[in-house]
Amino acid sequence: MLSRAWLLIKCILTKCIFLSCFAVTEKWLPELKTGVLNTQQSLEACKYVRGLWEQLVSTVVDWVTVDGQNVVVWYNHVKKLLTSYDQELLL
Repeated sequence: MLSRAWLLIKCILTKCIFLSCFAVTEKWLPELKTGVLNTQQSLEACKYVRGLWEQLVSTVVDWVTVDGQNVVVWYNHVKKLLTSYDQELLL
């Protein structure tokens, strides 16, 4: 009799755990998918802007000096910043 009761309790607990896992999955999985998609879109936007800067903006903009520095100095500064951001993302 005790083993039957224990089996029934075990079965009920298993169902409760399954249902709670299902509820968590139903609630959090869409949010996780949305977060991943937003991150992918942000990375694509960053790549697009980086491509524009490297190909067009750095040569089209008529730079003389800004804050006493020319385009080469600013371009190197931006490259260093992008590298440090990439390294932070990898950590």
